Amino acid sequence: CFLIAQWSAEIVVAAMALAAALAAICPPGSDDFCDQNEMITLMTTDGHAVPCLDGLLRARCPKGPQAAAGEELSVVLPLLQWVYAARVQDRPLTSGDGDIEHFARIVRLAERWGLRDVGELQERIMAKRSRARGAGTLPEDLLTAYRNNALKGRFSFRCPAWSNKGDTRDDEDMEVPLEGGLTALLQLRSEYFRAMLSGAWAESCPTRDEKTVVTMYWPRDQMARLLEFIHGGTFVAKAEDLRIAVDCASFFGVPSLLHHVREWIANNLKVSTAPTLWRFVETEPLLKMQDIDCCEDAEDVEAACFEFHLEHFSELAGIKVWESFGGDDETNDASEEEPPLHTLSIELFHRLLMSGLVRLPTRQLICVVERFARAKCSDPSCTEAFAKLFTSLMPPAVIFNRDCRSALLQFNDVPARTMITV
Repeated sequence: CFLIAQWSAEIVVAAMALAAALAAICPPGSDDFCDQNEMITLMTTDGHAVPCLDGLLRARCPKGPQAAAGEELSVVLPLLQWVYAARVQDRPLTSGDGDIEHFARIVRLAERWGLRDVGELQERIMAKRSRARGAGTLPEDLLTAYRNNALKGRFSFRCPAWSNKGDTRDDEDMEVPLEGGLTALLQLRSEYFRAMLSGAWAESCPTRDEKTVVTMYWPRDQMARLLEFIHGGTFVAKAEDLRIAVDCASFFGVPSLLHHVREWIANNLKVSTAPTLWRFVETEPLLKMQDIDCCEDAEDVEAACFEFHLEHFSELAGIKVWESFGGDDETNDASEEEPPLHTLSIELFHRLLMSGLVRLPTRQLICVVERFARAKCSDPSCTEAFAKLFTSLMPPAVIFNRDCRSALLQFNDVPARTMITV
């Protein structure tokens, strides 16, 4: 159940970034990023022309209209808002006793169009003041349509065999172009594709009526995963994917992919892997950026790692049972195996001790620090280095633990965040 909830949280995060991107071009918004060959114009019953992304409309509404919308503009626009971004208006378009009938018309039109998540739309409309937010089946619908080549995008991408070293698939399979999907979505979610497909690059110049194959000198499997991520999929499945994800996010300018990486790390912190993941975050400045476009609720992955190490410090240090809190034989409390804490960098271990928030008795923590310092200076010739390191990790160089913190600070309102930056 925990793994399912964890996976669901990551899906929701990715879906919200996708919805935010599509909301920018939802009618009657701007269609600057939309390729006209991928558009369809719906005519409302009161005479308004509404341009929409044809592929997205078909992915979300299999029975969607070919030309006639079948309702007035005041009904069509709220439904398209859900189709594009899984959002409902916070305030009704009309007021008074007509609200219920107006919402009922939206739901009836959704049913006629065959909207896949019409049930969730109805629930959200009836509870429009609720703070609960979801993405319906938007990511699943879009990803399924992408995988079935049903989005009718103008661009596809070919990755030459020489850029796919280590790939064991047949050369013929490697030469088959990857479908680009929705041109608008590529541009909205990637700065690289925005420059390539909307400016004066050679890839943007061929006749717009033609299917354009773009050669990309990038590993095919990574490109395939990136394109699926842009269309609602996930990228990171295991820790080994993190480096690839950050490289792709950096090169192609996909800030939401960085957010996906941060969320994956925060949701997959375990005693056995947390030190390695924290070290990875520490070496990636992009992951420590708080302001990410379309990701206002971006996870503070640094804080998540820091708090996890504080909460599970004794386990990370290899302490199985606290047999005593002040006895002479402190080493009995630690396992004989190399504890995960020893894979943490000296700088990060110093931050933990500097916070003064470690919940471990002083004498026991001294033993943990000594073992950590010896692990980092295991060479017999490093006696002097060990002494220097051990001293730097002991009071008064650091606040050490909660006992020392209470003695040093006569007030308890100093936030931990101010301590870990020292």
